[in-house]
Amino acid sequence: MTQDRDRGVISSTLIVGPDAFDRFGTVLRRLLIGLVEHPVQLRVVSWDPRVDELQLGPIQTLRRLPLTGPFHRRRIRQLSEILSPPSNIVHALTAECFRPAFELAELLDADLVLQISSLDDCDHAESTPISRQAGIIAMTRPLAQRVEQSRRVPSDRIQLVRPGVLVSRPSAIFAPPVEYPSMVCSAPFDPRGGVESVLEALVILKRRGNPVLVFLLGDGEFETGLRRFVRTHDLSAWVTFAQIRGDLSPAVQTADLFVEPSHEGTLRFDTFEAMAAGVAVVAFPNPVSDHFFDGRTALVCPSTKSEALANCIERLLTDAALGQALATGGLDYVRAHHTVTEMAQGVVDLYRKLAMAQATFSFGDA
Repeated sequence: MTQDRDRGVISSTLIVGPDAFDRFGTVLRRLLIGLVEHPVQLRVVSWDPRVDELQLGPIQTLRRLPLTGPFHRRRIRQLSEILSPPSNIVHALTAECFRPAFELAELLDADLVLQISSLDDCDHAESTPISRQAGIIAMTRPLAQRVEQSRRVPSDRIQLVRPGVLVSRPSAIFAPPVEYPSMVCSAPFDPRGGVESVLEALVILKRRGNPVLVFLLGDGEFETGLRRFVRTHDLSAWVTFAQIRGDLSPAVQTADLFVEPSHEGTLRFDTFEAMAAGVAVVAFPNPVSDHFFDGRTALVCPSTKSEALANCIERLLTDAALGQALATGGLDYVRAHHTVTEMAQGVVDLYRKLAMAQATFSFGDA
């Protein structure tokens, strides 16, 4: 039993790997800012240099050698020895951190929190050793239901916490009028990103005489192949590759459309940024999403084929009223369901549940 726990103080160490920085983007920073408003002592541990940007007010950041791979147990033990006072919660944001978070929690006699934002996270949570005092943060209702079905933790310790965003401006699709509408796609250039489907859809649109300017924001192992595809299909005048670190809002706010081409069971947080900026969203159906309501918050393609994506984009290009309605609907939805305040409150609620359960357990032992 740690001294902080005896005093009823909640102290949390967040384990954040490179994957979390890539996937969460500014949502991670907003979560920490929201948590600062609560009586929670926060530490952030990572082996990614971006952790230095999260040193906000009272938040302590620690950049360490990787807690995965060779020598990870020795490094985790060294970390446990320098956390003073010890944390009573260890919170892992993505699957790559689940195992090291569990081992650190064991050394600290701390409760474990696993955050789930993809089916891959679900699979790893099912194979990660967890104690009776563990908790799960699921970032969509389908993910929460998937975790409940696994029966790894009691249902009252599964907390639905939706990502929080800041609404930046009213929707303004196709205003002022432009010769060629612009479309942003923010996705990893890898097998699950779906970027190749966007380029194939652009080929179809260009053939039909309805081309759009496409901005591909990201990087990854497939970038060379994607650039080759652009050159081969004479798309260089229509496609721009760019890498954006940090806040995506300025790039999204100037776009007419945002495309979410991933359908592999990963929650993409950039979509919420687009909706909060009042930009119409076109998306493939995704089994983990609960924020796409076809015709209300997004235009959901009937299939994952490139032609279906091209048809949806073309429909918005030729029906500005529909685009305006989707942009407004998405904006209203995130304003109502995806606030930073509610995101932080949901995390703190789970922390408190675990702290109360531990306090009750300790009292019973006494």
